[in-house]
Amino acid sequence: MPRSMAQNADKPDLYRNVQRAWLFFLPFQLLAIIGFVGILTGVTVAMTVVLLTGGVQPAPLPGEIVSLSNPPLPPRDRISPVFTAEVQYWNDDIMRWSQEYGVDPDILATVIQIESCGHYLVNSPVGAQGLFQVMPFHFDEGEDMLDPDTNARRGINYLIGGLELADGHIGLAMAGYNGGWGVIPRGWGRWVQETRNYYVWGSQIYMDALAGKTTEQSESLQSWLQAGGSRLCAQAAAVLGLSGPTPTPSPTFAPPTPAPLASPTLPALALPTQPSLPPLAAPSPTNTLSFGPPSGTSGSAATPQPTFMIPPSITPPTR
Repeated sequence: MPRSMAQNADKPDLYRNVQRAWLFFLPFQLLAIIGFVGILTGVTVAMTVVLLTGGVQPAPLPGEIVSLSNPPLPPRDRISPVFTAEVQYWNDDIMRWSQEYGVDPDILATVIQIESCGHYLVNSPVGAQGLFQVMPFHFDEGEDMLDPDTNARRGINYLIGGLELADGHIGLAMAGYNGGWGVIPRGWGRWVQETRNYYVWGSQIYMDALAGKTTEQSESLQSWLQAGGSRLCAQAAAVLGLSGPTPTPSPTFAPPTPAPLASPTLPALALPTQPSLPPLAAPSPTNTLSFGPPSGTSGSAATPQPTFMIPPSITPPTR
């Protein structure tokens, strides 16, 4: 038989051998494919569960100061210039409350800025009252909820409780003040938009206060003013009898740009310095900032505009 014919006769045997080998190893190939798909599915499910159950904490702000673990700040007699004139009106009281309760005055001023902008007679549709926007069930029977000292005592005690639960983490304590202490261990993925906004504004306004920025220099405060804070401050100025225009938001500043949580491996908390904060969710037109206090549970993402009541028997304190 010619050599070329013998080579052609061997080809069917080669094909059959390859086919038999492929069929022999087919179950192992299927097992490898199923194993890979299973591992991928398991990792995906684990990541989802971690995010939904709060196993990942939101990344804190760069260099965030933790008030309960750091040495006391040097004595001073004024809050930061970042706060609007309506909050500056309460400077002496804030400094006194800071000494009385052992909390950084700029933390107290940040809460007043976001909650009431110094409008000590304001009440929200859900019943939150006064300068720190405290819910009625935090007061004892017969207490004057609109009295600044009484309102401050109840609001600051709740804030201190949040700081303790959050191990001194300013951002988490701010979130707990807005949405109730229960949101602190849940993690960013289970917060409503209002609490996310409060975390961003509260943390960053406080950071700007520590940096000595002015109202106009603080992008975070400008963002809060744009989201509705300027209206509240204008009403506060009228009640407090302040002269001059209330600062209005600059058109060059916009609310934070939303960004999806793409990874469950966000940095863990570290004291006293923290890694950089990724862009967080922005306030939306339908999710306006609530000037209400902690309710103990997460609130609705959409909060109605607060109403205002000025009892005829109460007049602004004289400064």
